[in-house]
Amino acid sequence: MHTSDRVSPKVGYAENQWDRNAKFIWGADLKGDNTVLCWVPVNAPEQT
Repeated sequence: MHTSDRVSPKVGYAENQWDRNAKFIWGADLKGDNTVLCWVPVNAPEQT
């Protein structure tokens, strides 16, 4: 079980409009659950 201090909403939470059906969920790995990964393809600049 995680403490409410570790999983409570952080700065910026109230600035979003959440769907009323949204729920907080966490697994056993709190650090992994709170990590957001983003993949963005970047094209090489064109040679002139």
